[in-house]
Order: sequence, then C-alpha cells, then structure tokens
Amino acid sequence: MKTTIKQLIGLTGCLTLSFGAADHAFAQLEEVIVTAQKREQNLQDVPVAVSTFSEEQLKNQTIQEFSDIQAQVPGLAVRTTHHDPSIAQVSIRGQQQADFLLTTDSSVGVYVDGVNLPRQAGLNANMFDIERIEVLKGPQGTLYGRNTTGGAVNVITHKPDFDGMHGFLEGAFGNENFTQLSGAINIPLADTVAARLAVQKTDRDGWGQSRFNGNELYDQNELFFRGSLLFEPSDRVSVLLQTDYLDIDEGGAVEKLLQPGGNLTNGLPFTGALSAGTELLGPDASFADQVNAGYAALERFVDGDLLAPDADADSYAEATLYGGGLTVSIDLTDEIELKSVTGYRNWETEQLLDMDGSPFVLLHPILAVDADVFTQELQLLGSTERLNWVFGGFYSREEGVDGSRTIAVAALNPTRNITEGLVTNTSWAVFGQGTYTISDSLNLTAGLRWTEEKKELTNKNRLEVAATGDLIGCRVPPGNIPLDQCSVDSSDSFSDPSWLISLDYRINEQVMVYASNSRSWRGGGQNLRADGDDLAAAEPFAPETATSYEVGLKGDFADGLLRLNLAAYYVDYEDVQRTIVVPGSAQGSVVTVLTNAAEAEISGFEAEAWLNPTEGLTFSATAGYMDFEYVDFDSLGQDGVTLIDRSDESISLPELQISLSTRYETSIGDNDLGLQVDYFWTDEYNTDPTSVLPDAVTQEAFGLWSARIDYRFGNGYTLSAWGKNLADETYITDTTDFTGNLGWTTGVVGPPRSYGITLNKKFGRD
Repeated sequence: MKTTIKQLIGLTGCLTLSFGAADHAFAQLEEVIVTAQKREQNLQDVPVAVSTFSEEQLKNQTIQEFSDIQAQVPGLAVRTTHHDPSIAQVSIRGQQQADFLLTTDSSVGVYVDGVNLPRQAGLNANMFDIERIEVLKGPQGTLYGRNTTGGAVNVITHKPDFDGMHGFLEGAFGNENFTQLSGAINIPLADTVAARLAVQKTDRDGWGQSRFNGNELYDQNELFFRGSLLFEPSDRVSVLLQTDYLDIDEGGAVEKLLQPGGNLTNGLPFTGALSAGTELLGPDASFADQVNAGYAALERFVDGDLLAPDADADSYAEATLYGGGLTVSIDLTDEIELKSVTGYRNWETEQLLDMDGSPFVLLHPILAVDADVFTQELQLLGSTERLNWVFGGFYSREEGVDGSRTIAVAALNPTRNITEGLVTNTSWAVFGQGTYTISDSLNLTAGLRWTEEKKELTNKNRLEVAATGDLIGCRVPPGNIPLDQCSVDSSDSFSDPSWLISLDYRINEQVMVYASNSRSWRGGGQNLRADGDDLAAAEPFAPETATSYEVGLKGDFADGLLRLNLAAYYVDYEDVQRTIVVPGSAQGSVVTVLTNAAEAEISGFEAEAWLNPTEGLTFSATAGYMDFEYVDFDSLGQDGVTLIDRSDESISLPELQISLSTRYETSIGDNDLGLQVDYFWTDEYNTDPTSVLPDAVTQEAFGLWSARIDYRFGNGYTLSAWGKNLADETYITDTTDFTGNLGWTTGVVGPPRSYGITLNKKFGRD
C-alpha cells in the first residue's frame, strides 16, 4: 500500500507527540556537540539534517555492527550483500552505490577521524571504542574529502588523553557460540605524550548452514586493533598518530534460492534449469528431460527455511585491512587554525560466492581486490566576530587490482570468465565555506568546491578452460584482440563544482528554522567487467549529480522536555548511475554493466523526536518517508538487446521507516539499573525493481524488536543482558535476479534472533 505525504505527516505528528525522546544521552536534553561543519557546534545550531550517536547510545542500543545504526536514522539504509558480510552498503535518501568495484565511487562518504574510506570493506565489522557517530544527509561536496551525492558518515574514535591511566575490559557471550573479548587502555607517557591501545576479538558460529554440505554461513572470526599516540608539545600544537589493523576470516552470506526461473511452458529463460538437469541426467538425456528435471529440482530448493539454503560451494569472505592517519593541528593565532589530515589505507579481500543457493554449479564467482589509497587534506580555519570560515584542499590517489574468476552453468559452459582491472584513481579539490552572522537571529552559510578526477583502467578480461586453465579468448572490448595482446588502457577525466548555500533563523533561543540548497556529484568511470562483444559496455559511464533543496526545524519545547528535529527535502538527481545484468559473450555467462539513467526526482520527510516526561524515563521516535521516481530512464533489458522504458520504476528501498525507543534508569542503593527497548519497522519494498517476477523479490513489511538490561555496580562493573530481533523475523536484505537471462533469483537473508550477556569493567577513573 502506498503511503501518502498527508498520511505520513499525520503519522509522524502522532509519534512525536506520543513518544518523544532518545536514550540517556538525551534524557536531560543536554547540549550535543558535533563537528559536522569542521568545528564544534551544538547539534541544534547546525542547519543540516544530522543524526548522532554517542558512546552511551551505541551501548544502550546494542549496536554491534555498522548496519545496526540504520534502525535509528531516518533516511539511512545499510545492507548486507552477497559480496561480503563485512561490507556495509550505505545509502542515504535513496542514493546508493551501484557496484563494489574500484572503478565506482560511493554515494555516501565514510570518514574515520577525518580520513576518507573510499571502500566500505570491513566497515560492518568495526564498531569498537567509538566516541561518536554523525550521519549527515544530503549532498556533501564543500567540506568533505570526496564529493558525494547522498551524504557523509563521520566516525569519531576515542583519542588518548592526559587524565591518568584508565580503560576497560569487556567480555560478551551469546547464542551460536558468540564470544567477543575487548579492551582499551589509555596511558600518559609524559607530560606531552599519551597513548591509547584498543583490541577486540570476535568469534561466532554461523547462524546459517547449507542443508547440502553443512557449510556454516555468516560465521565470524575477526581480530581488530587500533593504536593512537597523541603529542602536544604546547597548547597551540597537537599531533595525533593513529594506526589500525583488521583481519576477517568468515563464512559467506546466507544466500537462498527464491525462484527457479524458466521451464518449457512458463516463457522464462531456462538456462539454469537446463544446466541443473544436465548435471542430474548427464549430457545424453533429451533436452526436454534435462529442462524438466532441472526445473523440478530447483523448485524443491526454493522451499524450506531461509536460513538453510542448499548451496554446494564452501563460500567464504576473507579480508586483511590496515592503515593509519596523521592529524596535525596548529593554532597560528587565537582565531586561526591550520590542520593537516594525512591518511593511508590498504585492503586485500577475497570472497567465494554461491549465487544460486543450490547444489548445482550455476554461478560461483571468486572476487578479489588488492588496493591502497593515500589521502591528504589541508584546512585553514578561522573566525571573526561575525564570520566562521574554512578554506582547504584535498588530494587522493588510489591504486589496485580488482578482478573475479567466475564459473557459470558449468554443465553447459566449460569456460571460466576472468575479469582483471588495474585501476588508478586520482582526485584533487579546493574548497571554502563560511558562515556569516547577519544578525543575532539570522546566519548565512555559503560554500564552494572545485573537484577534478582522473580514472585510469587497464582491462585484461579473458576466457579460460575451467578444467585446465588454458586461455582461449580475450574479452577486452572491442573484441578480436589476440591473447598475447589482451590488455587495453583507458583514461577518463571528470571535473565539476559543488556548492552549498543556506539561511538559518532562530525564532527564539529554543527554536531554529533553516533552508538550504546544495549540489554535489559522484565521479564517472569505466566498466571493469566490460565484455569483448559489448561495445556499449566499453563506453565510460558519466558522473551523476544531485541538487538538493531542504527546509528544516530544530527546536526544544515544553520547558526543555521535548526536542524535535524535522527536515523535508527535494532532490533533482541527474545521470543516475545504475547497474544492469546482461548476457556475456561466453555461453551462459552474464556481465554487470554500469549505466546512467537520465534523471530522477526524490522527495521526502524526516522526523526525530526526544522526550523526557519524568526523571529516569526517556522516549524517542524517528520516521523517514521517501518517494523516488525516475523521470527519464531507458536501458537494456536483461536479454542485452531489448530497450526498456524504466521511467516508472521504483528503487530497492522502502518508502517508510519508523523507529521507537524507550529507556528507564533508576538507582538501587549504590548501583544503577537501566532498561532499554527498541523497535524498528520498515515498509514493504521491491529489492530488485528490474525483475520480471516482482513477487519473488518483494520483501513484506516487517518489524524488529531489541532489548537490553544493564546493571551497573558501584565498583565499576556493568552486567548486561541483551537480545536483537527478539521475534525472530526472517527477511531478505538483498537479491540477485537473473530471471531475464539465466533464469533464477537468490536473496541474502538478514540475521535471526541473537541474545547474550556482556560484562564490562572500567578502571582508572569514573
């Protein structure tokens, strides 16, 4: 059922009046400090839609993975995909990453302590020793390292300090043999030097398991380390050196067969059924018998528990990620600061996927990436009586190898598709932004950024005999290239401005309203998986641009008991980057191609409210509504030939999401008791709007309950019991739909009920 704007406004009005506030961090409606505009500000003074999480909120709401925060941020969606359970696919206000290749950029920028993470590998596995998270919505082009169309996420970790030796030890234990041991220690080494070390080890059995071979799926084996060194030789100079390391070795995603595809009577492609039937009956059986037997077998595997697919491949996800940052801050005067942020990251990942969820070898790719990136940003920040300003420059250089080895419909196709791309991405930008106080109540903010990017690709795509590894064909466009010359270089450059202009007006000390116009873009690039016979795929895809118009209100009401933040927006979205699946040159192969939709429009409304009706009792509610519509979109269908008008197509995100939370805290002698209950509800949505069988890829509306009980002893110990997805809902987070070419559809299953206990011991200070 479609939800209208009028219905939504009525619903959110009911929510904000009836429910209100957040967790203990907002219980007294305290001032919340953020750095969304590169300087410390009260959240209620920032004329941008920003959602925040304090360390206390992260603990109270049992946020163990980055994807958990979507339940508390309107307009945000974080998905687990078939690529890798540790990858967080982040989208804000309908703008989402088209693919996870080195040749594509994210629509949402992620920053850890100011250092840009161009790839989101490992992001879902690292939510540890965090001081604060800020989620900014809308185009972020003027202040942040990489220009993005959807928004930005700032992760601020705990830094060393000079307040003595202190830290914590923590152990968490839960179902599926979940064990997580964590610890952090702060050590002042001298009057001007302090260090902080943090380590976390996570292990868990898989909460999914193949019925065919017993392979555990989505099991965890992760080791994370972060070290920080702070040097403050004077009160005007600060040098922060950070390094981190993450090792991941876990089972692949839980991928379940959702529909079997075609047979000889339903008119759908039956390549998958034919290949399965050939495996069952052998190559000498009749064509009709092969198709019928294969279809019947696949149809049986559609049934049954979503958490128990019939995959035959021992899928896995492995990753090693490390890097660091150097932040130097110098107060040149009392009003002017020079800041340098240098970053380096390296990641090496490999995943084996079973993208058919059956005992047959229908589609088994191995994906691998080995890449690193260097970033450098300089900022000059200053203030006068009426003006706060920042000027700066940004540079990044990313280099790596991205490739895959794919076996498709093995009984019919003796070849293995090899994609290999040597990628170099460089970007530089200059920017400036300032806020001018026109009067005591009125501020004007304006910012401008110019960015230039260069994307270089050496394409070495090819075919080999699966059994022997012998090369038999070059798949580099324009085709017919000799094997000994199977390499083509391409280079494309892109440049464009980004801007922001906004006015904010303070009606009184408690209420501020604002209006803004912002514009940013996401770079174009080349199709790394381009096939030798598909000249269209060899063409570079263009940058996409988003121009946003937003109005909002931030206010405290009822003598400070109620806080209400509202935002309404409209986005003109041009040259939207989208991925389609088309047939490859080899029999039974498929190729993902990134293309540009001409134009789309996005409109929506977001509400966040916090209420403290009485001492110790707090409530919160959020609601996000989004309407996405393609204005003009023609693209190739899954057959790779037919041109399809997709103008009325939706996107794979829900229109409406709602969250409700309540927390109660009380003292029992020298001890404290805390009770937290959270509920997250999402509307029905189609996970793959390109599907010719929408019922197979439509996720019905569902809600997730979680709860936590904390008992804090006066001696520094805290014992907690927690549960997530308490009603044990089963749902699909992502789908892979080959209905239009190979014939089947699979879906990635979300996590089931989990529960456990956590014991935390703080030492060294209160």
